[in-house]
Amino acid sequence: VALLLGLAWWGLVRAMDVQAQARAGDSLVSLEHELRSGLLQAEQVAGAGAQWWTGGQLDLSPEHGNAETLLLPMLRQQAFVTSVNLCRADGASVLLLTNGRDWDSRRIARTDGQGRLRWSWRQQADPPAKEDPWEATDYDPRTRAWYQEAQHRTLPFWTAQAYRFMTTHDFGFTYTVPVLQGNVLLGVVSVDLRTEELTAAVWRI
Repeated sequence: VALLLGLAWWGLVRAMDVQAQARAGDSLVSLEHELRSGLLQAEQVAGAGAQWWTGGQLDLSPEHGNAETLLLPMLRQQAFVTSVNLCRADGASVLLLTNGRDWDSRRIARTDGQGRLRWSWRQQADPPAKEDPWEATDYDPRTRAWYQEAQHRTLPFWTAQAYRFMTTHDFGFTYTVPVLQGNVLLGVVSVDLRTEELTAAVWRI
């Protein structure tokens, strides 16, 4: 009887070990799928912005631009991208930044070397955004590492390691697309993924 019980116990332990290994394997596959999905979402958003830009559909003018109209429907359908920055070679830019409920935006205009910015705040998709007045700023996205590196690139790239974002002070990775017309740099599209979102994907598995 003892031998039979021992064999039964060993079989149960073995079966549990096999199940645990199978679950671990499934979790790794799911994790890889989640992370690949997040990276692909970032690349798709940046690619769409760059394509609209070179195709003439994207207007980044400070007063009447349409970046929000084009990009927000796409951003609201994904879960990983936390911000998108579109910066022209002259320093004018639009930042779209998630606030947890919807997406805020910040526009930067430059005139005679002087910068000014305005935030627009959204809590839901339908109501119009609440806009702050324009205010002076010394911030220039062209001084950031992602823009500086893009000036010497012709193809999209990911940052090699996580770094601290200027606006939110979070850590994350950036996917950057140089927008070119021939050999002339029109500007840069960058898309941020916070490490917090990537970590959350791990814990969901």
